[in-house]
Amino acid sequence: MELSELNQKSEEWLTKEIKKGGRFVTYSYSISIVAASFQRYSKIYFLRHYEAAINHGYPYLLISFFLGWWGIPFGPIFTIASIIRAFKGRDVTNEVLAKIRWSHDGPQIPTTLKELDSKGIPQKPSGLKIKQTAVTPKKTVRFHKKATPQKPVAPQKPARPQKPSKPALTKTPAAKRPSTYKGWMDYFVGLTCTWFPQMTIEQDVPVTQLTGDVNDVFKLYATRPNQVYKAEWGVPYSLVISSEGKPRCLIMLANQAERPHAKVRHLISRKFAQKLNLPLLYFYTNMENEELYCVKRIQEALK
Repeated sequence: MELSELNQKSEEWLTKEIKKGGRFVTYSYSISIVAASFQRYSKIYFLRHYEAAINHGYPYLLISFFLGWWGIPFGPIFTIASIIRAFKGRDVTNEVLAKIRWSHDGPQIPTTLKELDSKGIPQKPSGLKIKQTAVTPKKTVRFHKKATPQKPVAPQKPARPQKPSKPALTKTPAAKRPSTYKGWMDYFVGLTCTWFPQMTIEQDVPVTQLTGDVNDVFKLYATRPNQVYKAEWGVPYSLVISSEGKPRCLIMLANQAERPHAKVRHLISRKFAQKLNLPLLYFYTNMENEELYCVKRIQEALK
């Protein structure tokens, strides 16, 4: 979708679309002239949650494929990188959302990476002009009828412009960060309900609820390759995210200091998750677990 089409959309519509998986992307393309190779970036596009990145990336793929190889040594390197990026695009959603400005005329959105890296979106001039009057400094100062040349003032070095800082991801403040297992459970339930309202969430689900009361043979230890393990021995899954009555993703909350990956009960739960062909995500309660980081991992698991 071209950015000009977003002028008819509201901020609420854009927020919902991004929660569903929409994103702002840009594409790179390469051009080589024997001894010189150049890599440039396209304008910014908005991909809706059901759009494929290649829909807007194929013109830049063709430019790189026909014009990018002919420089040594960077031509092939830039060309391969540009072709790969044409299929998925470079995600600049967080950067665009940090610079977007809403008004009654619609959103003001940076259209290129150059505008995105600037300190702000250029505004229209107000038309107010201020007349400046130049002041000529006196060259001499008279003292007892003798002219004493004034010492020239050394020009000050201009301050080095600061690079614009990248927008920081949303973090959970330390004061609000949960300190108990129940607190973390409430945090993740609220997070999943907000970002995935169409999903069903269950808490503390036993392994047998998904597999039934079964036994299976796993090779957890080299000394006991044929050991039989029961599903009821596994640690219950902290959260089960389902869609239309079918489990789609499993989440386990644990403390990394307790080394859950080395404990038999956790290993049994992981093995049965693999047998069910379901992704199992571990989130450690002694970590920060920033909101966007957790949402991104869950989105990738639900694909």
